[in-house]
Amino acid sequence: MCPLKDYHVILYHNDDSDRAYIYDLDTALSFPCTAQEYAIKAFKPELQLKEEYQRNFRLIPAKDYLREFASDRSHMLIDGTYASPPPPYPPIETKDSKMNLYDYISMTSSQSKQQDLKYGVVINEAEFFHMVFRSK
Repeated sequence: MCPLKDYHVILYHNDDSDRAYIYDLDTALSFPCTAQEYAIKAFKPELQLKEEYQRNFRLIPAKDYLREFASDRSHMLIDGTYASPPPPYPPIETKDSKMNLYDYISMTSSQSKQQDLKYGVVINEAEFFHMVFRSK
């Protein structure tokens, strides 16, 4: 069996009133969208996916993501040529890293609290839905 892998980045935001929103730059849904509406329309929780197709989510506090994330854009290269034109701004790097994208898209949970602080935590689909549907 060939594992199915894809990643998509969204911003999940709880405001001071405990209302949660999803910001997704690649959706036809409203922008922003309430987290509950997004979960229902984008992920369709009523569909029972086989275990191997269940989605995982990496939750990263924004301050940690902004401090730690780095990408040298090497993931955009095919045989040394960009598959699509790169963005016009310089690659994102930190004082400690030029490339750690794969640490963020890995869906393996860390056993280390230090790694969790840096790259966030992985939750499964049921945990994501629980988080979304307990918010207003």
